Amino acid sequence: MNGFVHNPHQTLFSRASILQLVCDLLETELARSRGRSPTVLGAVGWSEATILGEGGLDLDSLERLDASSALSEFFHLSDYGAEDYLLTLPKLGDWCDLVAQSLTVGSARLTFRTSGSTGVPKRCTHAVADLAEEVASWAHMLGTVERIVSLVPSHHIYGTLFNVLLPDRLDIDVQRARGGVATVQRSKPGTLVIANPTLWTHLARSCPALPRGLIGISSTAPMPQALAEQLVRQGLDQMIEIYGSSETGGLGYRLRPDIPYTLLDFWRHLGNGEVVRHGVDGLVRHMLMDHSTWYGDRNFQLEGRKDFAVQVGGTNVFPERVRDMLLQHHDVVDAAVRLEPTRGRLKAFIVLRGDRQDDVSIEHIDSWCGTCLTDVERPRSFKIGRKIPRDPMGKLADW
Repeated sequence: MNGFVHNPHQTLFSRASILQLVCDLLETELARSRGRSPTVLGAVGWSEATILGEGGLDLDSLERLDASSALSEFFHLSDYGAEDYLLTLPKLGDWCDLVAQSLTVGSARLTFRTSGSTGVPKRCTHAVADLAEEVASWAHMLGTVERIVSLVPSHHIYGTLFNVLLPDRLDIDVQRARGGVATVQRSKPGTLVIANPTLWTHLARSCPALPRGLIGISSTAPMPQALAEQLVRQGLDQMIEIYGSSETGGLGYRLRPDIPYTLLDFWRHLGNGEVVRHGVDGLVRHMLMDHSTWYGDRNFQLEGRKDFAVQVGGTNVFPERVRDMLLQHHDVVDAAVRLEPTRGRLKAFIVLRGDRQDDVSIEHIDSWCGTCLTDVERPRSFKIGRKIPRDPMGKLADW
């Protein structure tokens, strides 16, 4: 248990971290409702004094309701009868006051949203004390860290652990790089850089020489061995890959991509890929979402997802669901969808009706996809042919 003791009357979140979480949740809701990139909304300039209504963010009644629902769900404000106040309070700082009060109770919980095995959003609830126990384990393993630079949002479980709880526990600064490279390039030794494989790929291409003394953390998708080795050649001291999910939090880690994962101390392997931990509410049991081979009770290798999900920009995407959507187009008779590893995006092979081979363009299919698929689900390259590529054994082949 790493000696972790939780004071039920003291929040584990600094005021700055609460503001960051509130801003990230609100930014996500506004980006969805207004159809804009989060960077356009200017959330980096928001403060506790930011006005929510006219003269500030200009939230209309529906936007305020959506944002209030998101905050209430994430912080469980309805458990304390606080969610109705969100609809009337004028400033971001007032929302932070309510959140801070909810986090001081011993039963504080956070709920994260993720894509389940069917692609339907799923609610994953964790006791704050269990998250804090995990962070205590990371703090012990990492040793001395001077500062954190993060390229990921704070309101997903990976970001909450490493953007919020870890820096608050270590009492160190965290800088948000917003997907850019300049902050990373200016980093000093002792900096922990938080990203996912898509963002690490961007950094590897944009920063041929990384500052010395940086440690990388990667999660949400498998880290390609070639990418990890390239980043070390470019100056990264070490790449730590974390395995887990929104349902479980962190399960294990490895210090190199060519070795097995090590199960975190507070988890125990029961056999057949099932793990268990003692949480504040009792035993918590999970089946790994990947096929796995175990070496003893603490080390394991992964051998592919059980639900066939892939990661695009840190989000679970289901190629079969995307294929099913493509088959709903009246001119498409068959399709295949897979991840293009070098780009980290989906690609699609399309077979059209015989009488439409010469009339339907890739541009038309691409435009149609924009009406029924999310950005991360949308294939970024297409090929049209007369039959789906297969190998001599009849299995799907690449194209």
